[in-house]
Amino acid sequence: MLKPINFRIFLTFIVILSIIATFQMSVFAAPESRSPMTTVLDGSAKYSGSASDIAFAPNGDMIVIGNSSSKKSSSFQVLMIDPANLSVTPKQTVTNASAYSIIRTSDDSYLVVGEKTDNSFYLSKLKADLTEITVPAIMNGRMGKLKGVCESTDKGFFLLGEKQTVMKVKKGTPDLYSCLCLYKVDKDFSSIKGKLFLNLEKDQTYALDTTSDNGCIVAGPINDSLGNIGTEKLLPATRAPEPKSEKRIWLGTFDQNCANRSIKNLSSVDCCSWGTGFLHNDLNVTAVSGMVLDEKNDQSNREQACLVKIKTGGTFETIKTGGSKADYGVAVEQEGGTYFLCRNRTDTTTKTTETWLDLIDSTNLTVIDQIKLGDFTTNKVRRHGNMIFVVGSQSGNFFVGSYDLTAKRSTKK
Repeated sequence: MLKPINFRIFLTFIVILSIIATFQMSVFAAPESRSPMTTVLDGSAKYSGSASDIAFAPNGDMIVIGNSSSKKSSSFQVLMIDPANLSVTPKQTVTNASAYSIIRTSDDSYLVVGEKTDNSFYLSKLKADLTEITVPAIMNGRMGKLKGVCESTDKGFFLLGEKQTVMKVKKGTPDLYSCLCLYKVDKDFSSIKGKLFLNLEKDQTYALDTTSDNGCIVAGPINDSLGNIGTEKLLPATRAPEPKSEKRIWLGTFDQNCANRSIKNLSSVDCCSWGTGFLHNDLNVTAVSGMVLDEKNDQSNREQACLVKIKTGGTFETIKTGGSKADYGVAVEQEGGTYFLCRNRTDTTTKTTETWLDLIDSTNLTVIDQIKLGDFTTNKVRRHGNMIFVVGSQSGNFFVGSYDLTAKRSTKK
């Protein structure tokens, strides 16, 4: 039996060990026990629908756009979120339209693109304080949806969209084709130039960014038969070949007049498609995110997200991630020697979606870590400083989250 003084020492020792253990558990907890992402706008909030994009004011305020729809109409909202306390201030509600992309322009106003309920292009400009919306008339009467926008070095804007085009045939009924379209408008919205691209599938996602020489880069999925058919009025007299079943990631660079400078078709055995995001060193694209189908082109739960690294000289390597469910890459960012591949993972049986972040060594394309960000669908990823912001929907409501690319992380288990 312990003497009283020894018993007190023993109890003290046990208490100290308990404190140390508690401290270690709090400091060295497993990564999955801590949320790696900061929730900016929770999916349980009152903003029903799906957030589609985010921009950032000079003072750091977050400007979020998102869409809501019913059987009778569609509308989008413009929200301002204070980064200090994450308070949300609704600034605009626009009816009979959907918004897909927003950017802050060089004069600190904002440009929003999307589509109207009559299936025509939507383009609007918001003042810096978000109190007033003007709708330039230059896109009136043009049918389709605008999905992307970027500002060129001459202060004009490239607009990326999708439209259906009637292809003439010698006999029979004309066919409708979904085409990717690229426009360039000047800073005053008084002139426009455009180009169409043939054999692109409907309702796909594309990425757009500007280059230093007043041009732009576009990445997206395309069927094997790429046809450049010039401006909207220069449609071919005969029907184009049927698209093949395989899809590829393709990259196009264009000058200030929307003229082709180069087209790359990243064909491979892996059948990469869905070029939804890319990194570039001005004119040179260095990495693209996307999706890989299996060899049978079967989309039943076997899609994998992919990252394509483009080397000097035009050769490329591909890494595939996910695959136990339906995965596809939404965007890719890079910090130091690490790629960050953001992907959606969908269970086609339960119809639920998760967002994951794959950390990939940029030198040898090996997975460093895989982090589940949460149970939500990501529509857009934007980088702001060292942070990436994921924008989408959760439980039928707007969702926005942020992740610090420079945060300390554990190694993959």
